[in-house]
Amino acid sequence: VFIFHEGLDRNHCRVRHDHLLEVSPCNSPKPCSEAEAVKTLFSELFNNGDAPTAVKLKGVLYATPPHLRVSGGCFSLGVRIGEQKGVRIAPHHQLFSAYGKSMKRRWDFSADDPRILRYLHGDVIEITPDDCTADSTDGFGCVTVCGCPLGGAKRVGNTLKNHYPKGLRIPNI
Repeated sequence: VFIFHEGLDRNHCRVRHDHLLEVSPCNSPKPCSEAEAVKTLFSELFNNGDAPTAVKLKGVLYATPPHLRVSGGCFSLGVRIGEQKGVRIAPHHQLFSAYGKSMKRRWDFSADDPRILRYLHGDVIEITPDDCTADSTDGFGCVTVCGCPLGGAKRVGNTLKNHYPKGLRIPNI
């Protein structure tokens, strides 16, 4: 179920609930609705039942706990989901940090693994089948260190394309 908040005024949030139970994946070249793009992203990242609720406030998509009640003035509702780019949503670092443990694809490294420093520097890193903790297919997932979420990456073959934010990267290793 996706709940989209429509607007915000000075004193309270005006709320519109859209319950989208049957949304097919977006495979067409035409632009998808945000609801379809969020549903597609969540089905890629999470197992059934593990996905958070999607909420839109002031043009920003957030992941929130179920049954969140909004009242009074608000400027943020939770964890940023991502930014819509064409027909897909590019996941935000906050989504990986907050929900990384419940994602389908996770790559877990030990604290002394040298690939962690390369990841924090912003480099593409090589992975082995032993690094995958769940789904081993290509796509977005979370890089973890000893089970703790660090950030996002996209698996393509045996490499992880780095999605760690540029402003957080270690400049020199």
